[in-house]
Amino acid sequence: GATQMLGQPMTLSRTPSKLARRPPERGEHTAEVLTEFGFSADEIEDLVGRNVI
Repeated sequence: GATQMLGQPMTLSRTPSKLARRPPERGEHTAEVLTEFGFSADEIEDLVGRNVI
């Protein structure tokens, strides 16, 4: 469905701005962030299986 978002805080006459994409969903990048912190795929899967994340 539609998502309401705040507009751009300022506008420039020669540089039009627009929002290119929607904001991330809650938890959308959790696995990616945990991987960057050193968690293995198996550890992340275990956390998901136990409803920790």
